[in-house]
Amino acid sequence: MILYTKILSADLVESFPYIQGIVSEKGGLLSHLAIMARESSIPVITNFNLHASNIKLGDKIILDANSGTVKLKADGLG
Repeated sequence: MILYTKILSADLVESFPYIQGIVSEKGGLLSHLAIMARESSIPVITNFNLHASNIKLGDKIILDANSGTVKLKADGLG
């Protein structure tokens, strides 16, 4: 499960055991939460506007934290 949030906040640490990634509208990659997530091997994408994309909540996506991209997952892949 990927967690989508408006802003990175410290209380999201409680979700770490249940998620495989975080996508946030606001926040920095050097924020305390983003650093803690990376230390827990949870990729983080920031400054992503869900409403300006073709992605909807519930869609299967591919997160690439190295390039900072979020893409729709094609049917039948992985």
